[in-house]
Amino acid sequence: MARPGPGCARHQLKILSANVRGLRTNIGDLTHNCVLRHSIDIVVVTETWLNSEVEPTFGIICGYTHWTRKDRLERTGGGVAVCFKEGLQSQLLDVVTPPEMEAMFFRVVLADRLAFLICAMYRP
Repeated sequence: MARPGPGCARHQLKILSANVRGLRTNIGDLTHNCVLRHSIDIVVVTETWLNSEVEPTFGIICGYTHWTRKDRLERTGGGVAVCFKEGLQSQLLDVVTPPEMEAMFFRVVLADRLAFLICAMYRP
């Protein structure tokens, strides 16, 4: 990886991965004590326990994208969700995963055009 030259601002990407055991009950704590306090760039949560009855706009964090979610369909529990700080370029990739695995893959491009893949995964 190239090092920034003189006068270039260096930004360390901050990624949070948390097993929240219920995003509805823990969104406030996650938002205020983790995401905003530490200026997290990418938030990955597992065991969201969300389903299709929960609005897609649930849990919006000011300054961040909507949650991209993969809810567990056939029984309660599980689920993964990801949100990105506004301005961070991301693309959800179409990746086939085993049915017992809850996973999403994203391509993320940083300001210096450096790209990487990130996976949000929960395997019960």
